[in-house]
Amino acid sequence: MKIRLYILLIMLSVGRLWGNMLPTLEETLPFMDQSQIDILRSKGEFTKFHGNEFKPSLIPNCELKDRVLKDYDNKIVNLGIEGLFLYKDISSEKLTNNIDSYLLDFFNIFSSVSTLQGIEYYSESRKKMRTLFKESWLIDGLDTKKKITDPQFSKLDGDKTLFTHQKDSTFGHSLSEIKLTESSDSVGMTIKNRTDLWYLIIKAIKKDNMIINLIVIPTSDGILYYGITAADTIKVKAFQDHASKSFYNRVVAFNQWFTNNLIVLK
Repeated sequence: MKIRLYILLIMLSVGRLWGNMLPTLEETLPFMDQSQIDILRSKGEFTKFHGNEFKPSLIPNCELKDRVLKDYDNKIVNLGIEGLFLYKDISSEKLTNNIDSYLLDFFNIFSSVSTLQGIEYYSESRKKMRTLFKESWLIDGLDTKKKITDPQFSKLDGDKTLFTHQKDSTFGHSLSEIKLTESSDSVGMTIKNRTDLWYLIIKAIKKDNMIINLIVIPTSDGILYYGITAADTIKVKAFQDHASKSFYNRVVAFNQWFTNNLIVLK
């Protein structure tokens, strides 16, 4: 009897250890073949462009996956790009031992909207780095538009909704709605334009028709960052060609913004 009880305690202990282990990239990205995962491991990046019709296909397996998919249910999106990025400078042991703390840190990075001001992206048209957001701050609502400071949360206690004012180097001034989401294995950020977006004198993207989704997941290989920029844009080839490159550069710029804030925490 004592031997059986001892064996049972060992099994429970091992089960708890296994339960605390972080998933591998293969487990998190089962829809990718090994050569694609190897590219992500070696280069730290794997992207996929969608033209004419957008259906996300690189969303990692995590508790937030279904929430992201719902953003595209019955929604017309004719242009989009998905990107996976891997940050390997924090050990899996450190991530595993401090998982809740890191998830809170990721959540607070996403809430620090003012730090988006001044981030840069590579401009294909100018062939040089350019400021993406000349202005970026939170507001108390879409009607009052009063500037407020970034919140810092002391614990994860549910999803949050924020509103932001930004001056984009491509689309000019805009207002957006941000939803921060959290779960036991990941945190996410969804940005939706709540005003029309203009490209020069052309209304390029109507209100609510551009969505940026970000998810961060700790894995045994490092911190996996997933980003989408997708929109229903005007059917003008010249603009769509420009937008396809711009959307990729936005995904990269948002990842760099997250990484820069992460380095401070490391």
